[in-house]
Amino acid sequence: MLRIDAVPTDLTRALAPELALWLATIDPWRRLGIGPEPLANAIGARPLRLAREPDGSGEGTVAGLISWVPDAPMGAYLSVVATHPDHRGRGIGTALMDAVEAEAFVHRRFVLLSVSSFNTHAHAFYLRRGFVEIGHLPDQIQDGSDEILLRKRRP
Repeated sequence: MLRIDAVPTDLTRALAPELALWLATIDPWRRLGIGPEPLANAIGARPLRLAREPDGSGEGTVAGLISWVPDAPMGAYLSVVATHPDHRGRGIGTALMDAVEAEAFVHRRFVLLSVSSFNTHAHAFYLRRGFVEIGHLPDQIQDGSDEILLRKRRP
């Protein structure tokens, strides 16, 4: 059974380099040219939620993650959302988003995130979850690619 864990800060810093290795190999980070070091720095500096699937070890295999800023002034900001390619299509992204949104909406009116314009699958996923577009940031990370700012209001 899938398990969503809140990772303690000291463990987040220790896990970040390993998690960043696989993140750097998948889009959008691969396409944007964002390597393991900046990803590890971003993940290691923020609260982290991990989705783990059973693997017989007791720990479970990391199947996905959300790194976020729960107390950002405009609302909780999801800075990194990812499902490992070997675990996609199993509801992991939905389970992670459900857990983080439930926690965020206790104290915040909004949850925000940005998605790269070429990342159409993720964009559609967020829209299905009730996020709405509130802005476009042209060429924000890479020339020719917009970042689309999305927001979801507390139900």
